[in-house]
Amino acid sequence: MKNKILSILLVFAVSIANAQMESANWFFGENAGLTFKNYLPEAITDGSLSTMEGCSSISDQEGHLLFYTDGITVWNKDHQQMPHGNNLLGNPSSSQSGIIVARPASDNLYYMFTIDDVAQGPGGSYGINYSLVDMRLLNWKGDVVDTVKNVNLTKPMCEKLAAVGHANGLNIWLIAQKWGTNHIYSYLITNEGINETPIISELGLVINGNIDNAKGYMKVSPNGEVLAKANAGMKNVEIFDFNNATGIVSNARLITGILGEPYGIEFSPDNKLLYVSSWKDHVGKYLLQYDLEAGNIDDIIASQYIVATGTEGALQIAPDNRIYVAMNNSGSLSRINQPNKIGVDCDFEYAIVSLGGRTCRWGLPDFISSIFLGVGKAENNSDKTNIISIQPNPNKGTFQISASLGLDCPVVTVYDNYSSEVFHRKIKARLDPSEPINIDVDFLRAGHYVLFIKTKNNSFTEKLIVE
Repeated sequence: MKNKILSILLVFAVSIANAQMESANWFFGENAGLTFKNYLPEAITDGSLSTMEGCSSISDQEGHLLFYTDGITVWNKDHQQMPHGNNLLGNPSSSQSGIIVARPASDNLYYMFTIDDVAQGPGGSYGINYSLVDMRLLNWKGDVVDTVKNVNLTKPMCEKLAAVGHANGLNIWLIAQKWGTNHIYSYLITNEGINETPIISELGLVINGNIDNAKGYMKVSPNGEVLAKANAGMKNVEIFDFNNATGIVSNARLITGILGEPYGIEFSPDNKLLYVSSWKDHVGKYLLQYDLEAGNIDDIIASQYIVATGTEGALQIAPDNRIYVAMNNSGSLSRINQPNKIGVDCDFEYAIVSLGGRTCRWGLPDFISSIFLGVGKAENNSDKTNIISIQPNPNKGTFQISASLGLDCPVVTVYDNYSSEVFHRKIKARLDPSEPINIDVDFLRAGHYVLFIKTKNNSFTEKLIVE
């Protein structure tokens, strides 16, 4: 029985191993796009989407584009509008106009959730709605199911949508805030569909009044434990504890002293740091970092570090473990290369990623935040490059590891993209170039993993690709 349970867990673990590649293709701004299929960003210039703010895209587990949306129109992998993919109830001026969520345990059904512009008022008067895409339609190019389109959940709403995995590793939580209240709604998505009766948590600030108060992103940390939202017009950021087993939000805390109007929100892959960007021209445009492990809320506020100035827009983790920074009306994105590191060590680069002649606006695509959980294991070890060698990589599940310097009795662990351990072995020998170690993980399904090597005094991470 124990072996049977272990086998079931391994099958489940490897089935989500390349979940991160669901975020491999981005479409945003004025026909701008990036692909991360080879982990390094390459500009896409033939995208059909043009919007100021919220958008979302989805790819399969190998990183092949399926479809994308601005919350109003849906385009397929050929950049053609789906026949029923129009007149959705998002808005080009909504911070998080749309987000795509795969229906659990399905290989063809996807939900698109939309939020409209608060300026349509009072609040986002259309509220939160969902539509269903069935990829089996039109010879697997997909279409919106005309009988499940613009189904309202509740209204009016703020311009905020976040999604994160459930503690069971299968279901998904969708989270939003109702306009004119401090009510945070958590909707559970299962293999049976959407539970339209939300978990409602009443805490934090009431969002009403000026429409800018409802603008700004909401996100959950990759591990599903912390919820953060930017209240742009109120010039503050709220952080909460999130229970990804129950959907309950608790422990409201307020980050004040924000420079400018906070808009973009993102967590470091290891969940320890919070990044906030401000927008427009109110006081200035800043990119800020906060240490969530600094202590109480006063300590967190005191940990504020100005990463950069002159940036303006959304923040988003990518499959290469780095955080990309929107640059409104720019032909490039900025980037945080080492987002797990505090202060200047986070290694910010200004306007480093060209969009190939296309233009960024304020928004970047939204994804389920928990698909980036595994990248927290893998920092870009710029100070440790070329120490660990994996040959061959990609491989069929059998490979050799060696080290350019001697490592005594290293422990080798392989993680999937949900940080689940799928292989563990202590090497009872010295690892060096002349004595490579054979590793056999041929039980793993093809996908991207993280190889973590730890010794008494050091640790190393490398991407492992199983074909």
